[in-house]
Amino acid sequence: MSVDGFVRAAGAAMGMARESFGTGVGFALAPPPSLGPVPDQTGDGSGQAAEGFTDESATVVRSVEALADHDAAGLGGLQAALASAGASRGRMDAVIAAAVADVQSKGLAVNTPAGQQALVSAIKRHLQDTKSTLDQGSSEAATHAAAADTTAAGYQSIGHPPGGAAPVMPQMPMMPQMPMGAMPLAPLGMLGNLLGGGGPGRAQQAVGAQAGAGTNADFGGSGGPQGDRIVKAALTQLGVPYVWGGTKPNVGLDCSGLVQYAYKQAGIAIPRTTYEMTGWGVRVRPEDARPGDILLCNKQNGEYQHVQLVMNDHQTIESPSRGQSVRIGKWPSGGFEIRRAA
Repeated sequence: MSVDGFVRAAGAAMGMARESFGTGVGFALAPPPSLGPVPDQTGDGSGQAAEGFTDESATVVRSVEALADHDAAGLGGLQAALASAGASRGRMDAVIAAAVADVQSKGLAVNTPAGQQALVSAIKRHLQDTKSTLDQGSSEAATHAAAADTTAAGYQSIGHPPGGAAPVMPQMPMMPQMPMGAMPLAPLGMLGNLLGGGGPGRAQQAVGAQAGAGTNADFGGSGGPQGDRIVKAALTQLGVPYVWGGTKPNVGLDCSGLVQYAYKQAGIAIPRTTYEMTGWGVRVRPEDARPGDILLCNKQNGEYQHVQLVMNDHQTIESPSRGQSVRIGKWPSGGFEIRRAA
């Protein structure tokens, strides 16, 4: 793998790690369902009925107070989780800034073997910092998730008579997704391969291709040597800006320009435009897709407007649109078509 490709792949890994901690954009919580006014504990009557009413009223008051305590605990837990995610974002911002500074400071020195080695060593240190941040964030997320489960379970015990059936809880508003509720495996898998290691499991092995792992790497499918070469060639262009009609690697590529470049590195001729690629090769079922297959999407007026490269069973490599750069993306949710060289 070239130094340029390694730096681009490392930058993509750091960016994905940073994104895994959320955007930091705030949100508003909807108020809980109204419990109605608290009954008057005194009433106007006397006797057994009035005493029963007073007892029931006191029970309701205690339940309302307990609910308020649990609401406060839940809010505190959510705020702590958001603060933890924010701190992790801050750490990743610092790691990325340091990596960018190292790349810029090396300048022309990377034209020498010693300069290249120094840059690779520096980037590996930043990747290790990234992995440490992800590990810490994952641990903190698990702690906050366990605390949230405990708080949620506590609601069921409020107002629950011993030996009786649990009360039917009112429908609560849907809570926003926790920013660190499930740390994606992609950054961790990519970092493991860039650092020269690698973890167990198909998910991490599949992502190994993003860093240009060996030709026997598992891309989440059976793409073969040609598929490997296509994917690896495309990954060397991560970060290259989108240019309409662009066909220049490392300078500017549009979506089909990226695909054509990657196929050329594997010795395969493919049409230049997305429209021409629609009739190229053979169509295959999505479940049979392999690394290196093309994925046509964004159909308008009967014609596909965008093309991507399949990397594994859920990720693609694409040059998205103006103002963006070559990146690792996801399979589209709308209609699409997979095609392969005949």
